[in-house]
Amino acid sequence: MKKTTILFLLLMLIGIVAADTFTIGDGTSTQNYIPVYGFYNYGWSKTIYTAAELSASGFTPGEIAGLGYEVGNTVSNYVYENQQVYMRHTTVGSYAADDNLLPANTDFQNVFTGSVTFDGTGWHYIAFNSPFTWDGTSNIEITWENYDSTYASSYPNFCYTATTDDMAAYKYSDGSFPGDQTGSLTVNRPNLRIVTPSTNPPDPALLIAPANGGMSFADVTLSWSDGGGMPTSYNVYFGTSPSPTFVVNQPETSYALTDLLPATTYYWQIVPENAIGVALDCPVWSFSTPGADQLAESFEDSVPPPGWASIGVYSWSRSSSRSVHGDASAYRSGSSSNEYILSTPMLTIEAGSSLDFWAAGSNTTSGLEIVYSTDRDTWTQIGDAITHPGSYTFVNYNYDLSSLAGNSYYLGFRTTLVTGSSYLDAVIGPNILPIAPGAPVLDEPGDLDIDVNEYTIFEWDAPDTGGIPNHYNLYLDTVDGSTLFASEVMSPYTLDAPLSYETLTTGQWKL
Repeated sequence: MKKTTILFLLLMLIGIVAADTFTIGDGTSTQNYIPVYGFYNYGWSKTIYTAAELSASGFTPGEIAGLGYEVGNTVSNYVYENQQVYMRHTTVGSYAADDNLLPANTDFQNVFTGSVTFDGTGWHYIAFNSPFTWDGTSNIEITWENYDSTYASSYPNFCYTATTDDMAAYKYSDGSFPGDQTGSLTVNRPNLRIVTPSTNPPDPALLIAPANGGMSFADVTLSWSDGGGMPTSYNVYFGTSPSPTFVVNQPETSYALTDLLPATTYYWQIVPENAIGVALDCPVWSFSTPGADQLAESFEDSVPPPGWASIGVYSWSRSSSRSVHGDASAYRSGSSSNEYILSTPMLTIEAGSSLDFWAAGSNTTSGLEIVYSTDRDTWTQIGDAITHPGSYTFVNYNYDLSSLAGNSYYLGFRTTLVTGSSYLDAVIGPNILPIAPGAPVLDEPGDLDIDVNEYTIFEWDAPDTGGIPNHYNLYLDTVDGSTLFASEVMSPYTLDAPLSYETLTTGQWKL
């Protein structure tokens, strides 16, 4: 499944829909494989709900415009792409022992094709591409086919109510879609809600990202979820005016932007609509982009990035499993005996300065403290520590730095003395102090090494002190290492021509 970094959504309802809903099942136990299993790349499921159950829920013969499934764990914008949902009438009330294959969809109606997003706990809904009409006397069978092909963790667990007989089946696979493979039968059938067509315009959309009034990079994906009422499309408004202009009408619940201007405030509005009309009283949201000299880091290339420093027994590292911007975040597993600090470059703190970032954790006891220092040795905490609210759920934070105005400091993210992982991403802060970098740190070849390969690879780490280097100059000779050998290079650097055999070579890396 797709990890979301902000975030592709389509036709997903979260919360209470304006149309009528009818519920079958009230169990609170959870399973993760029906209707769709996020641990595997492909899969299918099938379920039966009887006419008696439909009638007992209060539903009468007529159109079904969507289905709801109840999520029992906390998930954060978890996206299943390339999903297919089918429905048909059937006289079968449960599956026999040998009825464990995915049926051919020739007599099924395709009711949904697209992507589905789960965000938070509770009921989540899919709005059908075309309604299904229940005849009032037949049972209904639902098949769900998953062609996502990308795995990520923290997938949804669905609440179920156990049935007397097997009324559900499933199969999953990593290599390819298991359309002709034998599945497993189960009595753990997910709770279901039937949704009828809406008779009202949709409700306003719900904001996901970027945070209203917060900071964002120059490449950003506007993301929202619908707030109910079965919207079929969304009108996107965007611009630098508090009354943004119309951009596009689309069914997706995300809109990507690139090459935004630095140090600019942007405004945007989402107006959902359906066949009845458009949503009313939709809010206008805003965000600002950082200036050219501001701290703006999303850890795409390395951790720590140039100018940053990892302080502690073990280093912070780069994680590609979770992020909110780009494909990576900074990661550190905390402990009850050691603190680990990821330090920014030296920053100029002015009146109105703030530190904006997103953080997540592996549990609700782990957390981060925001600290500052003049020398990266002695640190002082700012405000209260944050405690991660849910497992691997990214939350936006904004720390007011007014109390530090008029000074230059390193800012740090320090793990608390609790076992648990912390993830950090999309850090935007004050201007970086324009100072010269310190000396780089030698990796390879080591000082006074012998028998070094004549095509040796020179490697070094960014300086732990000073400003952020733009590039490096390599000096190399057999006397004192004062001869410029290569200009404006980066680590690692490989020689184009071999060094001489049995020769003492002296070199240095200057910024």
